[in-house]
Amino acid sequence: MNQNHITILERESILEFLTLNYSWAEIARQLGKHRSTIGREIKRNTINGKYSPFNAQLAYRERKKKCGAKNILKESILLIDIQEKLEKGWTPEQISERAKLDKLYNLSFKTIYRAIKIGLFLEDTVKLLPRKGKVKKNGVKEKRGCIPDKKMIEERPQEANDRIEIGHYESDTIVGAEHKGAIMTYVCRKTRFLIGELMPDRKAKTFNNATLENFKYIPKELVKTFTSDNGKEFSRFKELEEKMEIKTYFANPYHSWERGTNENTNGLLRRFFPKGTDFLKLTKQEVNIAIQKINNRPRKCLGWRTPHEVFWGEPTVAFNLTI
Repeated sequence: MNQNHITILERESILEFLTLNYSWAEIARQLGKHRSTIGREIKRNTINGKYSPFNAQLAYRERKKKCGAKNILKESILLIDIQEKLEKGWTPEQISERAKLDKLYNLSFKTIYRAIKIGLFLEDTVKLLPRKGKVKKNGVKEKRGCIPDKKMIEERPQEANDRIEIGHYESDTIVGAEHKGAIMTYVCRKTRFLIGELMPDRKAKTFNNATLENFKYIPKELVKTFTSDNGKEFSRFKELEEKMEIKTYFANPYHSWERGTNENTNGLLRRFFPKGTDFLKLTKQEVNIAIQKINNRPRKCLGWRTPHEVFWGEPTVAFNLTI
């Protein structure tokens, strides 16, 4: 059986299996894990009688940040050796692999990066690294994640984290060929109900207009929070907060797992419109038909009900549409 760390998707699956009254042993078999691994995971991440995959992942990340570096590198001789090699222009991976080859020490390059991050080396050591952050080809520093005055996902209410009520959505866009045209997507975390619309571009104003137009058909009590990534199309989020009386939270940059429901649903939409599709040639009707098909497809995590049925509390309407 696979004894690797439990991923965020596996944690989401655990919650779904528990909702379906699977036993720990059954969940372990489904995920290919040992029963004791699943048992420990559920016990230490159950809050008020309910397993929380979101809190479980946050706790894992905190443990990951702290593990290894302080304990393994507490010996000053290792710190000195690594510092000298960094100053010679070596990367942490080069230091790690060469040390293994010379049988000096067995140290992961990730541990070295963590040690730099938590300040075990000299103050300016991070400047010695060959890449100090994502840089665009034209040399402009990546600005993704620099939206001001945003609230981070760690502040999001527990009701949204644990999917216990309708009204909490993850939002994103998928882009057409040559970055022209886009489809706005919102997915309800509890029901997996998809709301989307074809847009001519990804400008923040365009995105906000599409959002307001689509959500005017959704009852106000079913709209509570949005969780977005850090794209520029979300930069005018305060306008939506004011007009819709909701709260917007942002995932950490390059942590797509924090919006796993939206990422997975975008993948379903990509089956209809694969990468390379010219969105400028699409029609809104084609996009709406694809969204209807997704919303009317039975889902295992919903006990084989459809997102439409769970979101609206009414049976799926049969339809026969093709694109």
